[in-house]
Amino acid sequence: MKRSVLLILVLVPFFSFARDPFTIEPYTEFRMFGWKEFGDDGSELLKESGTLYSFGAVPRFYFDEKGRIFAQADAMVYFGTVDYNGFLQDNLGNRTPYNTKTAYFGFELATSAAYVLPLSPKFDLTPRAGFGFEYWNRDLDNGGASGYDEKYTVIYFEAAVGGDYKVNKSIQFFSSFGMKIPFSISESIDQASRGQGGPSNISLSPGISPRFRFSAGTMIHNATLEFSYETWTLVKSNQDQGFLQPESTRKIFGIRLGYVL
Repeated sequence: MKRSVLLILVLVPFFSFARDPFTIEPYTEFRMFGWKEFGDDGSELLKESGTLYSFGAVPRFYFDEKGRIFAQADAMVYFGTVDYNGFLQDNLGNRTPYNTKTAYFGFELATSAAYVLPLSPKFDLTPRAGFGFEYWNRDLDNGGASGYDEKYTVIYFEAAVGGDYKVNKSIQFFSSFGMKIPFSISESIDQASRGQGGPSNISLSPGISPRFRFSAGTMIHNATLEFSYETWTLVKSNQDQGFLQPESTRKIFGIRLGYVL
């Protein structure tokens, strides 16, 4: 009996974690969204701006008792309607200024692994790398007869580095900088679904270019507040059936509220 008790006492330290081996952070985010498209001469063809709303969660699993090695996923869904300032174009190429709404719906899933480098008792540096997938539907004219749907699918590699400064056990500040480098970007357009008489199977591939994201925030008693900025330029696509995606930019300023469970 004494040997059994001794064995349990010996094994407990090897299987106990200094922190929870698994956490999950549900969050909501307000995204100030901007989309622009440009002609070959650099002139602005159209502009979209407004607020999108997102909900998501970040599950994280730690592989060691000190919490230095972990894997995580970031899954989110976003949606909303933004202002569209652009034009209508007829079959002869004539353009008429046009203001309307564009509806967005999308989701993104990214998985990554990281290693925490403790540079001092209060400051950690954390490089992180992984892969992700994003899909979104861009509903021009918000279902109106003058618009159509554009569907985008992106597969990318992600690399980032973050820093964490611990004020005490309850308060810490964090920041990160990273990039997402697409392997592929595909865009499909159906111009026939709303009776416009255009092709129903337009397939485009905007040029590959990285997305850059910077974020900073704080965690107080497991509640998190994060501010982020992401910018991305999509290079002009190939032509298909006389259509192409011009050079486009997407910029997002986000305010995220979460809680680590």
